[in-house]
Amino acid sequence: MSLASTEPVAAALIALQALAAFVGALGDKLFFQPWQGHHPGWHVFPLIAARNLVAAEAIWAARFICATASGFIESAKEAPFDPRLRGVIADYEAVRADAERLYAGCVDELAWALHSNAASGEGSFRAELAALFWTAGDVLHADLLSADGPADYVPPYALVRALVDQNMATLPRAPLIQYIWLEMKDRGPFSLRGHRVLFGHINNVFHGHPLHELDAIFPLSVSSCYARVAIAHMRGQLSEDDRTALFEAMAMAGDLVKERAPDVYLQITALANLIEGDRVKEPDQQWNLLANLSAGVLRWADVRAIFEPFDRVLDAPLYALRVDSHAALEQTLDRIEAFRQANLGYWLSSAPPLHAVGRGASYEELVPADLLEEEQTLLRELRGARFIRMLPHLPSHYGRYGFCIDEALDGPPAGVTPQPQASGLLRFDPFDQKLAERELSETHDRLTQLYERMRAVCPEYAEARITPPSSAAKFVAALHAGRR
Repeated sequence: MSLASTEPVAAALIALQALAAFVGALGDKLFFQPWQGHHPGWHVFPLIAARNLVAAEAIWAARFICATASGFIESAKEAPFDPRLRGVIADYEAVRADAERLYAGCVDELAWALHSNAASGEGSFRAELAALFWTAGDVLHADLLSADGPADYVPPYALVRALVDQNMATLPRAPLIQYIWLEMKDRGPFSLRGHRVLFGHINNVFHGHPLHELDAIFPLSVSSCYARVAIAHMRGQLSEDDRTALFEAMAMAGDLVKERAPDVYLQITALANLIEGDRVKEPDQQWNLLANLSAGVLRWADVRAIFEPFDRVLDAPLYALRVDSHAALEQTLDRIEAFRQANLGYWLSSAPPLHAVGRGASYEELVPADLLEEEQTLLRELRGARFIRMLPHLPSHYGRYGFCIDEALDGPPAGVTPQPQASGLLRFDPFDQKLAERELSETHDRLTQLYERMRAVCPEYAEARITPPSSAAKFVAALHAGRR
């Protein structure tokens, strides 16, 4: 620790060498967690490395080590009751708290610099800030900061800080946001490179998002083209070259983006609608279609149990929906309700309705018991597969499991890659994410088929399970039902 106080980078490198030796010595037994306990090196080498990384302001690596090590130790059999293990976990949490304090200070400084340079004027970052708000789904503040907004408007510092914090948290999976920040790195009014800790994160080359892969394949980067167009439009200086580049990039990669990252496809298409303005044929219809796509993205994520938070990135089309007539207002309410229900898709599917509306009877009295039992069986499978999909986002101790010996004797399920006999009695990974995703899809299909069969005996129940339970018309009817 004395070296860390004077030469933090050197201390971090030495600690990482020791950590690498520990990891190499354990090999494939690194994450071995037998009932009698794990290797005690977990209590020393990652902890020292994380402390020294925080001293060197390498907060991203320190966060990762603390989360991995404390999660692994917490999954030990006696972790909830063993004071020694609780003490080690507390040491890791203290280091993580130091990293978070350092991170919070860095966010404060960058947010203040961005807020201080958001006023109207040549060379400010006002247009970039507007582009960040738009891409995050905050259309209202993007409009206020745009070239068409009031020149004297500056958003509150707290709002800018929340945006910066959210951007930094989502940057590895938000390439459109990252490239807007990258457009700011080599020009004034302040040096983004001077914010060293966060700039290292902003300037990092991330992998894993479909756009990262597509940008490496195609000659035009979709993310870079999007960033330039968004900033230029908010500044009121969009050139035909930038506009053409975005449309050419999407002509090459659009189908792949729509298939693999529909949320990003929605963001780019919404921006295209915005910049085209009067050139768009039937603009109201285009925004209506994008609002439908927003709900469709939520359903796409729900069926696959994708737990990446969309925050407000899907909201942009909803701001453009019309409310200037009774018919338009009803259509808008329908789309907003569809969006809300899509976000609750799993919960509406997994919780059957109890009573038949207007008939004063429970569905148990109207639907044959064998069909209800079949539904409950499928819903249990749905809940189980969804839980498996949640595991990467849950604490490590959720990975402890037991199984019946019959499950091991039956062998791996169809479609699963068997593991060697020596790797475990079960001979396959029960937390296989691809298997869980496939189970979710198949269970949804089987539920749909079941509800179609139910139409013959209880159409009301089948309709309630297949058709969204609410709409603008039903909402208005419910309001009128309570009037005297």
